Amino acid sequence: MWLLLVCGVLFSSPVWSEQGRYGRRGQDVDYERAKIDNRLHGLNNSIEEQFGRVKEMQHYWETVIQPTRRKYMIYQKYLMHMVDKLAPLCDGSKEHFSCDTHGSQCISNILVCDGTPDCRNGYDEDPEVCVVYTPAGTILEANLRGDDDCTKRKPTLFRVVITGTHRISWMPSRVHVAASILLLTQKGERPSLDTLATTGYYSFAKKQLVLLPAEDDRLGVVCTFDGHTDALCTARIVHEATLDTCLKFYLVKRKPGEPSKFDPVEQHEHQTHHKKKDHKKHDKEHTSHSDAHGHHHKDQGDKEHDEHHDEHHGDKATLHEGKSKHGHHVKRSYD
Repeated sequence: MWLLLVCGVLFSSPVWSEQGRYGRRGQDVDYERAKIDNRLHGLNNSIEEQFGRVKEMQHYWETVIQPTRRKYMIYQKYLMHMVDKLAPLCDGSKEHFSCDTHGSQCISNILVCDGTPDCRNGYDEDPEVCVVYTPAGTILEANLRGDDDCTKRKPTLFRVVITGTHRISWMPSRVHVAASILLLTQKGERPSLDTLATTGYYSFAKKQLVLLPAEDDRLGVVCTFDGHTDALCTARIVHEATLDTCLKFYLVKRKPGEPSKFDPVEQHEHQTHHKKKDHKKHDKEHTSHSDAHGHHHKDQGDKEHDEHHDEHHGDKATLHEGKSKHGHHVKRSYD
């Protein structure tokens, strides 16, 4: 009886009940702890995996992206520079073409007369702007003193003859030219003439003829028109490497058929040609006059013929040995 009573008291005791409850709770805690440990382990593996990917991306950035980015940054700066050059501000630079007198818009020289209007007012394609001042057949010449410190020949006559021109489709803003440079040098009593073949171009924007060096001295010719007339241009002989001016003078354009204003030999030939032409003309007129009125006397006809020439040519006409045209051939010369 007493034994049953003691057992009942023990089982109904709070201490016994709490121990049982704590035992079950401990099992639950261990289970949750195991779950958390497994989750943490999975997260740790994921972090390590992501860290490995980050390292791979960093390696790709340093070895591929950065060099490519650096290259494209350089290319971008180059493109920005080209954009600024093609659409510049009007700063008075010779490399820029002003679209108007106010300087409100400027464009690159290479865009002038390229077939596409780039100025807002279309001035860069104006027919007056796109005129070639040095077409094929152009002759430009100058009279020099023959004592310059620039050229080795020291010419007294400097002549440029444009022998050909052509425009390239991918660079229509410049006209490529072929030319001959004739240099007349006075050596002693007889002049010496040298001809140099060269090439160059004409710039619409600058109204400028540029001839490349024709010899080993590397001296080129730059001749700039003022934009108002093509009758003359300011010529400069420049060093190719530095573009420093070595000699400056004016080149005057000759009209077709016009004799040289500076070449004494050509002037003499031109004057002689015209004198001979006038002489033949008067011979013809005198012959027609004689045929119309007949010959009264041989000597009288000769005398009238000579007086006619003396009256026309003055003291410059001299009659040399020989008979008149009404008899035998007469040889004449004009000083």
